[in-house]
Amino acid sequence: MDLGIRVLGPVELRRDGRGDALGSAKERLVLAALALDAGRPVSLDTLIRRLWDDAPPAKPRASVHAYAARLRRRLRAADGDGGALLVQQAHTYTLAVRPEQVDCHRFHDLAHHARALTDSGDDAQALELLREAEALWRGEPLAGLPGLWAEHVRAGLEEKLLAARLTRFGIELRRGRFAELVPEVGALLDQYPSDETLACQLMTAAYGCGRQTDALRVYDTVRRHLREHLGTDPGEALSRLHRLVLNGAPVHELVPLPEPAVAAPRTLPSHPELVGREDELASLLRAAGAPEPGTPGAPRGAVIALQAISGMAGVGKSLLALHAARHLGPRFPDGAIHLDLRAHSPGQLPLTPEAALTALLRVLGVPAGALPDSLDELVGLWRTLLSARRAVIVLDDAAGPEQLRPLLPGASPSLVIITSRRRITGLPGVRPLLLDVLPPDDAVTLFRRLAGPERTERAGDVADIVRLCGYLPLGVELAAGRLASRPAWTTGTLLHRLTHGHGRLAEIRDGCREIALAFEVSYMTLTTEERTVFRRLGLQLGPDFEPFATAALADLPVARTERVLESLLDAHLIQEPKPERYTFHDLLGEYARTLSLSEDPADERQSAILRLIDFYVVAADAADRLVYPRHARPDLPRPARAAAAPPWPGAAAARGWLVAERAGLIAAERH
Repeated sequence: MDLGIRVLGPVELRRDGRGDALGSAKERLVLAALALDAGRPVSLDTLIRRLWDDAPPAKPRASVHAYAARLRRRLRAADGDGGALLVQQAHTYTLAVRPEQVDCHRFHDLAHHARALTDSGDDAQALELLREAEALWRGEPLAGLPGLWAEHVRAGLEEKLLAARLTRFGIELRRGRFAELVPEVGALLDQYPSDETLACQLMTAAYGCGRQTDALRVYDTVRRHLREHLGTDPGEALSRLHRLVLNGAPVHELVPLPEPAVAAPRTLPSHPELVGREDELASLLRAAGAPEPGTPGAPRGAVIALQAISGMAGVGKSLLALHAARHLGPRFPDGAIHLDLRAHSPGQLPLTPEAALTALLRVLGVPAGALPDSLDELVGLWRTLLSARRAVIVLDDAAGPEQLRPLLPGASPSLVIITSRRRITGLPGVRPLLLDVLPPDDAVTLFRRLAGPERTERAGDVADIVRLCGYLPLGVELAAGRLASRPAWTTGTLLHRLTHGHGRLAEIRDGCREIALAFEVSYMTLTTEERTVFRRLGLQLGPDFEPFATAALADLPVARTERVLESLLDAHLIQEPKPERYTFHDLLGEYARTLSLSEDPADERQSAILRLIDFYVVAADAADRLVYPRHARPDLPRPARAAAAPPWPGAAAARGWLVAERAGLIAAERH
């Protein structure tokens, strides 16, 4: 059911487009007093002042409760759930409706957005919004309601209407609609005879129609009024306009010029050339309705507005997004915008949605003074500005859905490309793209391009180096940069250091960055429990792991362990090559082991490994009894703290577990 509240005229409750009559003036005043603060609690004392000024009745609170009860019945009749719409708590009442359901809030949003559009040079869309805003008015606000509060609100709303009309008149004058404006501006100047802005607009409209005498008469009338009532002369703007009219200046000199339209913003940072990623790039371009590199034309179809690239630290998410955005630039003429959301920037907090929207709106040319204060208004303005723009926007290094949701453009022909170290879920319409490490040949190409062909002639060394870097683009880049900066080194020198030095993590670095620091930023975003499990997984004896073995290692219940593994998977700190079987990227596994050695006491590490071995003993014995129930076997003593074996439904599942855990069981036996 469509429920609306009108205060820009007689106070009305609307249901499905039909007016719902209210009772007494006080009942209408209660509705207006709550509607002006829609969604926010209003104290009883404030309501009493709004209803009776400084002369309340003998029992004002009881009277307010009585009026509120009547209003609740009206709301229930209009919406079917009046109790939920009028909430009473701790000496307050809250009208629990969205601000846009109240016409004065809707008017304010439309007028505010229109001014921002005008400031950015978009007169056409601003004019549409202003006409829509003015159409909400049905007469004097709060018509018929007595009292100082109602009078104060009425005056404030009428000032906002005047400001909106002045903005619209300026646009109409720039469009040369002089004759249509003369009667409308003239009537308003009669109402506000001291307003010099109105006087300027009426003089301009009359002069634009060829009525120079009428324009001069407007000036004389306003000057006389100012002298008689205010004891002052017209200001500089009106006096200047008078001189132009007297001198017969061309009309265009009188018309207020529009603010220069902001050039389409292009804020994509410089970036190196992309190596490989042909399939991923083609996927992004197809989703945006763009031709793939090397193909003519462009497929038809609507733009899919949201693309999310996720992957582990250093895998090249930002580079792919920036390359795609630059390639798509010609298809999005209204801008190519990059914003770092700083989810993993060392020493910096992630951007709040308010800060991110402020930055985006400023890039689009909205002056600082025209920016709204509340998050909802920032979101509305952002979506209004993008509703008719075709821009490509890269939201880089996002923290998650809560940060992103207010930044999404709504109905817009724009394209948003998101990058994040976390899987982005919970946002309707987002198409995910999981970015993995480079194929070996592409990793070799990247290394040779960065280190130089003359330094990378030994193909075997280069292949081993990029393998030791885990084919991770950042690792390959750091290793190549280190070789390029040490003229005395050969690829053999670098290879020896990667295999015989202080460990790969310590060697994969250049003068400014280290691969371990990139991992550390992701690690520090985890909860304490997630960090502990991540370190424990560094002690795994086999090449992969599953929830039951991990629960034994971490000394946690299985259900809780599964949730932690999902969180680590969402953060791209572990991988899931098969359902419910997890593994590390090579370098992340080494990083987890390094953390465990440096942060966990030796006795805790030893206890964790013993718990894992005890689990393997119990689980392997249980699986063997299911698979080979007739075999004779000794009765092994059950370890005191061994975790329970998985609840296999039968022999086939137990056999599958034994096959999957073969490498881990052998490693445990050797340990």
